[in-house]
Amino acid sequence: MGSPTYFRLKRRIRAILGDHRAVQLGRLVRSMGGSGAGHAGDSGPQNDSRRACQAMMHRPYDAVRAQSGFTRGEAHKGDGGVKRIVAAYQASIGASSVRATAIWESIAQTQQAPLHRTLMSADSKAVTAMLSRPGDSELFFGFDNLISGAVNTFRNQPEIETGHAKLCQDHLIRLGELTGAVRFANPEWPGGSDSALRHSADDLVESIGKVIGHPIAFPNPFPDEYGIKTRRGTVSYRAIHAIYQAWLIAALVKAVARPAVLEIGGGLGRTAYYLRQFGVADCTIVDLPFTGVSQAYFLMRTLGEDQVQLHGEGGEPDPGKVKLLNPDSFLNASRRYDLIVNIDSLTEMDRPTAENYVEKIAASTGMLLSINHEANSFTVKELFDKRGQASVYRREYGLRHGYVEELYRF
Repeated sequence: MGSPTYFRLKRRIRAILGDHRAVQLGRLVRSMGGSGAGHAGDSGPQNDSRRACQAMMHRPYDAVRAQSGFTRGEAHKGDGGVKRIVAAYQASIGASSVRATAIWESIAQTQQAPLHRTLMSADSKAVTAMLSRPGDSELFFGFDNLISGAVNTFRNQPEIETGHAKLCQDHLIRLGELTGAVRFANPEWPGGSDSALRHSADDLVESIGKVIGHPIAFPNPFPDEYGIKTRRGTVSYRAIHAIYQAWLIAALVKAVARPAVLEIGGGLGRTAYYLRQFGVADCTIVDLPFTGVSQAYFLMRTLGEDQVQLHGEGGEPDPGKVKLLNPDSFLNASRRYDLIVNIDSLTEMDRPTAENYVEKIAASTGMLLSINHEANSFTVKELFDKRGQASVYRREYGLRHGYVEELYRF
């Protein structure tokens, strides 16, 4: 059994990340001495926060300097496509026969149950209020960190807000290293060699933009999203990952004239947003209907309402728009894609469902990019081992410890 400090820390980590991996991360922090059973003066909120962040960082906590910031939200005329979103959600709920896995079913029946009722009520004013201020509820619980628990934690516990900003800055530096915008640190060099620590967030954003070929924008349509301040907007934890993922994807389909990319489990849709900045226009996201609601609103607010095609809208998929599908629509369709991407979701399904997805993926594309952790009951590698197929490459995911990046060709 964990100590009270351990369980408080689990809740804080959940608030920071906005996902359900607090148990695993809490155990990791406890193994580092965060259980409250260490030396005198070694526990308490500040040290707990430091340990939790350090476990996920690539550099020493104290070496990273960051200026925390949060968003005010962006003014918007119109309803952001709310009527379309509600119609697509209600149609998708009625059409989908693919059930959520146990953990997502639990989330739907607890944190998100009142939000589902709001969507089913078709009250445009209430739905607009819910979608435009996700930090007031648990709307994004499980796939993004802008949730009420995180907002309240950052507002009331400065040490955690500071730790989160350091985590974002650390990952932004890492993004700079991975893209070649800054030099990799060399711990073997006498005295260390970490010149990237001297770069401000603004310098890093500008340098990364030059390397990847276009300026980076950070759309902040929602209020109360915490991260680090820059001239181009508040940089949140998930946005950094989305830029890196879009960069990887764009490189994999570079030789294709008009590539079609599908993402299974798209989070808030940030990766699809950044793919458009890389010139990949034909993007499709497959996700549960409830998550698709937030994806639709985010992408309509950031790309434009006319750039998103929802479930039940039109006949043929529009290659110039981001298309949002429920699982049935993907599993029962015959369209092929140049690349299918799965980030942090295949191993969260039950195994028979994941195996069905793998077979559908193999029939629908020539390449699969998988970025998943291996702490669940089965791994992506095991799914492909069963069908006698090895990956083209397998390596640690560059930004997040404990995640594996694999490429499969069919």
